[in-house]
Amino acid sequence: MKDRPADHYLRIYRVKLAMAEGGTMRPTAAALAFFRRFVAALEALDVNAPVRLETTQAAARFTDARSGMLLAEMQLKYDI
Repeated sequence: MKDRPADHYLRIYRVKLAMAEGGTMRPTAAALAFFRRFVAALEALDVNAPVRLETTQAAARFTDARSGMLLAEMQLKYDI
């Protein structure tokens, strides 16, 4: 997948976090913890740092594309 600047994901996940903390949406405890960890990790990066999203059937992984450092990972659960 194409790398995106940290600011791209930061704008999206700040909104998700604000909605979750404000009660607009009610994510699971694991999802809320993910939002908090990911936003904190993104805030520590330069806004132009490339972030890579890799997905499998089991997880979504966000890494610093320059160093390969894992920023956050969320286990995906599909109910059939």
